[in-house]
Amino acid sequence: MKPDRIAILAIVNLALAVMLLVAGIFTYNSIDRLCGIAEYDLYDITDYSYIVPTEAEGLMVTNYLSYGGDLEIRYGATAIGAGVFNGVRLLNQANPQVIDSIYLSDGVKVIESSAFFGTQAKWVRLPSDVTYIGDLAFAEAYSLERVYFDEVPDHHIEISPTAFAYLEGVEFVNFPDYIVFGEDNLVSYK
Repeated sequence: MKPDRIAILAIVNLALAVMLLVAGIFTYNSIDRLCGIAEYDLYDITDYSYIVPTEAEGLMVTNYLSYGGDLEIRYGATAIGAGVFNGVRLLNQANPQVIDSIYLSDGVKVIESSAFFGTQAKWVRLPSDVTYIGDLAFAEAYSLERVYFDEVPDHHIEISPTAFAYLEGVEFVNFPDYIVFGEDNLVSYK
């Protein structure tokens, strides 16, 4: 190989290494900033039951590993991180994972952007304590049939206009009257 080609390859490899280092630092700082602001400890679900088995409070679920099935987030988790249960990402893994149903226990207050984007789940039980549902959180979940609260929440919930975008035939149960689902299930407020 010619010396000038070797030099070019070395420069390209060095540039890639620098980009990866910067991306890693940015990701670490973003997570660290999020934890500082929201006062969350990060929780990585790596068992095979999809369950947060803790009584500690202030945990943000950031990742998980499982074989699929029913997802239950028990008491202890207070936030679901961005893209954690993204159905598109899960199906494109070497070991595809399909979530059949989602039960978010009371105590979960924040559902970040794209948390369940494209999920294959048929139903979602939302926690009564939720205060924020981010952009595309449940969007394009074409298998979704029902999204519900056990009872109408008695506090204000901020829902991104695109949180439930592009769903068809979904039944929304016990949502507050001030939340309006328009065309393509885009959310607005009365």
